[in-house]
Amino acid sequence: MITKPSINAIVLSMNTFDSGRDFIITNPISVIDLDILPNNFSFKINFSLTNLTSELLYNVSVIMKDPKNVQVMTSHMDDMKIGADTNEKLDVFATMVTLDVNNHKFSIEGNYTISIKIASSPKDKDHNEEYDEISIVVPVFDRSKRP
Repeated sequence: MITKPSINAIVLSMNTFDSGRDFIITNPISVIDLDILPNNFSFKINFSLTNLTSELLYNVSVIMKDPKNVQVMTSHMDDMKIGADTNEKLDVFATMVTLDVNNHKFSIEGNYTISIKIASSPKDKDHNEEYDEISIVVPVFDRSKRP
């Protein structure tokens, strides 16, 4: 039986590392507070994917929109295969994904929306589904406007 994949545990951070046993997120952030806007800022978008199977291919997309609802960043991971390094069948699997956002230019202050979506790959003809989508809001502040 194939389970419905889901997106969980979205965390923005300044850094991550794999200790060999654990995936560690360091310096999590809930807001982006910049000296002045426009300005560039680098960070990581971390999230987990659960209920995956080695039988399917997945497409994962990450989209960021500014406070005016204009798309300012997009990233796609197409035809993602779970357990690609093994021949054994994995019924249920979870993985952590880290997307490095390097020197993204933030132009205006306000609430930015980051949306993550997982769907079946168009290459998988037997499964044509959008499985899950989740969004978070990230406030971006301009310190130069504060007294």
